[in-house]
Amino acid sequence: MFQLVYISKARIDLTKQDIENILAHARNNNVHNNISGCLLYFDNQFVQILEGGKSEVEELYEKIRIDDRHQEVLKTFSEISDNRSFSAWSMYYHELSEYEMKSLSEKLFVDNLSSLFYMVSKPTYSVKLFWEHVKKIIEK
Repeated sequence: MFQLVYISKARIDLTKQDIENILAHARNNNVHNNISGCLLYFDNQFVQILEGGKSEVEELYEKIRIDDRHQEVLKTFSEISDNRSFSAWSMYYHELSEYEMKSLSEKLFVDNLSSLFYMVSKPTYSVKLFWEHVKKIIEK
């Protein structure tokens, strides 16, 4: 199992529909290519972990890297792992709604996201790094 973590900035004019299109395409292709992972979007930034076969994940990352909906794409880590960390999700995604942004404290949101970390059995360094990136973006 190969895991890859990257961060990127969303194109400034990226719409909610653009993100929904990305997700629909990703979920369909990821199932077909046996890729799983988690994508978080906050404050115009993406953090994603991908896992699957090495060639499939690297090929997908290359497509993301040249996709004009992403800017400043940076692979921060990759590794071989014994197990999937996100096996139940072809692509888990979460974005705060305006209601959540107004009604939830930032600390509560960070705490809730951090609890997802503990739901992963045997977290790899890639998974830990993924959550560290998420935390940095949220705490800005």
